[in-house]
Amino acid sequence: DGFDVCAQLQRDPRARFIPVVMLTGLDDVASIDRAYEAGATDFITKPINHALLVHRIRYLLRARSLFDELRRSRKSLATAQRIAKLGHWEFNIDKNRVSISEELCQLYSVNSEQCGNSFQCLLGVTHPDDRAALEQAIFAAIRHSDSGRVEHRVQFADGGERIMEMHLAVVPDEDASRHLLGISMDISARKESEREVLRLAYFDRLTTLPNRSLLELILDQEIPRAHLAGLSVALICIDLDLFSRVNNA
Repeated sequence: DGFDVCAQLQRDPRARFIPVVMLTGLDDVASIDRAYEAGATDFITKPINHALLVHRIRYLLRARSLFDELRRSRKSLATAQRIAKLGHWEFNIDKNRVSISEELCQLYSVNSEQCGNSFQCLLGVTHPDDRAALEQAIFAAIRHSDSGRVEHRVQFADGGERIMEMHLAVVPDEDASRHLLGISMDISARKESEREVLRLAYFDRLTTLPNRSLLELILDQEIPRAHLAGLSVALICIDLDLFSRVNNA
């Protein structure tokens, strides 16, 4: 019967989103509930008003078109976030409701089903030394209805770490409710590159000893500090004969 056909369509991934209008002579509440539970999009009882049926079908096709467009947009967004190592979460401030994207759960290596709609699972894997700063940034964005940015580390069960950069923004909704939007990005590779640039700038690549640039930076700090304290700074220069041969070897 029609109920079984609806149920079969719902089990087929290729037909799951096809809108179905159930035409039946049954008009009791149980039959209506059964039709919607089976996957019917709309329910019309006999005798059929064909003019009304045509309008309902046109409406369902427009709704299906908009739904398909939204589904494609969400799929594209999810793909883009995976490529860019991004994830997002949203907190409805007025309704105290949290939604977390699947991409964010993957970034933080938390189970989306166990995490549910709670932000605590993300705080649980945040490095203990960074947890307070993360909470403070979130509360500040909510309190002042402003944007913010905070970096924090994520700890994994195997001892590994990942550095996240979270951007926060409060955005109003159409129903005048406020939402806090959080977007997290994995910046571990960028941080490692910055550390490498710093090493190359202030340390000798061959000996890994501090170079002249770091010496000048330290002197620029220590000489004024010593002057204010009424002290002196001593600089000892040691010349090594034939060191250039070692350096060029």
